[in-house]
Amino acid sequence: MHTRIDLILCNQSEVASLSVTKDIFNEIERIEKLGNRFNPESEISLINRLASNTEIKITTELFSILSECVEYNRKTDGVFDVTIHSKNNYRNGINDILLNVTDQTVFFSNPNVQIDLSGYLKGYALDRVNAILMQNKFEDILINIGNSSILAKGNHPYGKGWKIKGISSHFVKDKEDCYLYNEFLTTSGNDSKERKHIINPYTGKYVEGVKEVSVITTVGVLGEVISTSFIINPEIKIKSNFDFRIL
Repeated sequence: MHTRIDLILCNQSEVASLSVTKDIFNEIERIEKLGNRFNPESEISLINRLASNTEIKITTELFSILSECVEYNRKTDGVFDVTIHSKNNYRNGINDILLNVTDQTVFFSNPNVQIDLSGYLKGYALDRVNAILMQNKFEDILINIGNSSILAKGNHPYGKGWKIKGISSHFVKDKEDCYLYNEFLTTSGNDSKERKHIINPYTGKYVEGVKEVSVITTVGVLGEVISTSFIINPEIKIKSNFDFRIL
């Protein structure tokens, strides 16, 4: 993820807040080490190096993550694709990820396949942070990862919910404010003509132009999937059992 994280914890003692902050830091650091493809010691890097040669036994957590990514690819008609950065501009590599449920292994049926979880991990990290907060009965908090992935729980000390200013909307030119209450806010897109980082899996080319989409969801991962998918194809019909709304 390699980004700044802001955390506001309200109505808790300093001791409890520091303890939970440490737990959150450790969890995010663990997730980073699990899914950072640029870290040669991460589990995802091991898969990218070896899975085209032999079946690789992986942890239950990463097996679940990859299974979910494959499922979201299906639910977005191929728009959400964690293999978009495969070698030699290889496309549709998601179909070459073979997951063995019985042995909990992964195998790539094409040597070009590479997995990049960068469009997934921030949402996953927020979901894990939310679990930590619920376990410790923290109710009024705001956590912001990289100004693009936000979790707002409970209330601001001086009002109901949390006011988030200057949110990008697909439907209007000017940015808007919104209120979050026990919700996630995720923004994807290009904030300048120079910043291009989302690849259209249908064409293999970067999405051009200044455009951003913000999504409010009840699940962090879902926000990452929907906002990225909607930037690529605004007409897509997301198949989901969870609530969400696009700003």
